[in-house]
Amino acid sequence: MPPITVTSIERLKALGRKLRLVWIQVGVALLIVLLIDAAAIVILHSQPQKDRRAFADAYHGATWTPEYFDEYASIKVRWQPYAYWVGDKYAGKYINVDTAGFRRTYKSQSPDCDRLARVFTWV
Repeated sequence: MPPITVTSIERLKALGRKLRLVWIQVGVALLIVLLIDAAAIVILHSQPQKDRRAFADAYHGATWTPEYFDEYASIKVRWQPYAYWVGDKYAGKYINVDTAGFRRTYKSQSPDCDRLARVFTWV
């Protein structure tokens, strides 16, 4: 085994200083990335998210669509076999769901709308 000389010890110390410097630089860079990520998360989650469908061209700039999609997002759903996701009972300005999970729409008081349509199919 060769004897350890002063130059070998100096080289090891120099290598140790370089490794320490690299480790500090990597740590500082990682810390900066984590701080930027945390700031982005805070900024993005602090702003209310609007449903992009409310601003679709099909609505031609209707004023009721943001309120409708906010209401739609607030409806709670439950799992039901064979039907998958069924809405819980909900009564809102635009959306109404009964206890069975069926969507109920506005029913006109006009006598023409009181008729039920029966549809027969053959399989």
